[in-house]
Amino acid sequence: KKLRLLAEPRGHFLLETRKRALILKGVVGKPVRSPTGFALWITRLKARPGNTFRIERVDTEQAVTGLRGGLSAIELGVRTGIIELALDGPHPRWLDRVVDAIVYQYRLENVAAKAAQARESLAFIERQLPRLKNRLNRAETRYNRYRAQNHIIDVSAQTRALLTEA
Repeated sequence: KKLRLLAEPRGHFLLETRKRALILKGVVGKPVRSPTGFALWITRLKARPGNTFRIERVDTEQAVTGLRGGLSAIELGVRTGIIELALDGPHPRWLDRVVDAIVYQYRLENVAAKAAQARESLAFIERQLPRLKNRLNRAETRYNRYRAQNHIIDVSAQTRALLTEA
């Protein structure tokens, strides 16, 4: 589907059909969604008010298939977590932006996954804590009983008591 982007003053823009039916209004740098669910995010627009750009809307699957042909991702080393990402194509500046967008999305998903893992770990610890405290209390009780039965004194506690009396 071919569309028309019209630059407006102060970083605003309009997205229209070729017959100039308005699809949505937006501001550069802010994601915008039309009532029909069409989403657009113009991160940078270098144009004078009134300048127009032809845009072609491509199905997501079609776009992914198109990118996949020139995209390679390789982990550098074994279990390093360092990934080399390369994208081949005829427009270097556009390729840089696509790779940046892929890396940005990967980081967002990675941070979200790590946050979810941290939440799960914290929930596990919080579930285990009461049981562990109970075990500790029982062990301390048994230890204190053993000390009392065998007349074992706590030298550091007695030293502290003597120092506080002095």
